[in-house]
Amino acid sequence: MKKGFALLVSMIVLFLAACGGEEDSSPGKLADQQLNIVAENWAFDQEEYKISSGEVSIILENESGLHGIQIQETGDAIEAGTPKTLNLEPGTYTLVCNIMCGTGHAEMKSTLIVE
Repeated sequence: MKKGFALLVSMIVLFLAACGGEEDSSPGKLADQQLNIVAENWAFDQEEYKISSGEVSIILENESGLHGIQIQETGDAIEAGTPKTLNLEPGTYTLVCNIMCGTGHAEMKSTLIVE
């Protein structure tokens, strides 16, 4: 019985430790550098965004429709109304809508250039 309890406690501790991460996407803690993106049916407000490398808080606002963002090269996802803070290296990244939003969904893309 004691072995089973100890195993259960160990599994819970490992699960909770695995849930931690390096990024802090809490709404109250934004990076100095912020990127605001506005989404509407079936486009982002810009075809290209430029930011400096390092820590950035990405903030998505839905003007019309329901949209989210996925950064294809990193797999990071950003939900509308929930800022996400990332540490991005220099490079070119592809932003796509990750919520099926209708007939123009496949064309809903933008480029993020990190200098």
